[in-house]
Amino acid sequence: MIVAFDTHSSVKNLAAAGMPEAQAEAITELFKTARGAGLAVLATKTDLAEQRSELRQLIAEVRADLRQQIAEAKADILKWMFGMPGGAVLINVMAVAGAMLAVVRIVGH
Repeated sequence: MIVAFDTHSSVKNLAAAGMPEAQAEAITELFKTARGAGLAVLATKTDLAEQRSELRQLIAEVRADLRQQIAEAKADILKWMFGMPGGAVLINVMAVAGAMLAVVRIVGH
């Protein structure tokens, strides 16, 4: 909770304690300035709500990007899983066909 700083009362209290009024006013102004600077950096509920909203948006974007990257990685893995055996089968078929042709040539002579 923010409490107002009564500068007039502060100057009167310092003067009543024996401080010269000009000095009391200078010190009171110093406290007022320092307090105002401190309050300027405090976050308001609106500031926090805006930050919360921005963070939620960023989290949603990161999640979406991550999901897309995972889907792409899955597709790549599946491509390699089915592509490699398919290539191996093709190589084996060609090797068997080549062996059969070699046997036919040898037997045919």
